[in-house]
Amino acid sequence: MVVEGPARLDEVDGHIVEAFRGNGRLSNAQVARAVGVSEATVRRRVHRLVDRRILKFAALTDPRRLGLAVEALIGLNVEPGSLDEVGRELATMDQVRFLGLAMGALDILVVARFPSLDAWLSFRSTELGRIKGIQRIETFQIVKVLKRTYDWIFEEPGGMEDTETPARDTKRRRRASRRAVVARSRKPVATTR
Repeated sequence: MVVEGPARLDEVDGHIVEAFRGNGRLSNAQVARAVGVSEATVRRRVHRLVDRRILKFAALTDPRRLGLAVEALIGLNVEPGSLDEVGRELATMDQVRFLGLAMGALDILVVARFPSLDAWLSFRSTELGRIKGIQRIETFQIVKVLKRTYDWIFEEPGGMEDTETPARDTKRRRRASRRAVVARSRKPVATTR
């Protein structure tokens, strides 16, 4: 089995991904204009980025508008040797929106959504209670989300410096200019009757 290292994006790929993060419904032609390359280049690069599973197009919904107003963070400790089994069981549950194995004070972290506090309580006592191998459950109800983002930012290797070099300053201004072009392309077009 060949293990690949982290994907490296060149400047053009980064700008293409950034444009689609701002508006996934942009056409290749709109992205090409914003990035300053040909439409064929965008099409070819998007195809490659999708094939490499770096870029994925998806529709996001607002769970609250779909009646899932209660969000909970659940931390679990499980019996030694039962981590995979408990994880597989949790993964089958519709309420579970995120599931991760952890290292530290908790073994498993879960984010789940529910239509009501009663549904949350029922899940906590009934559904989690029937899973063999769970030793301890620690729960937190999210009462207000202050930030949620799905737009992962590509950082320069080494992170941001306190002082920018002239070349980096130029890149920053160029990116800001391209973002402005993409933002303008999202504005509704006025029509006349």
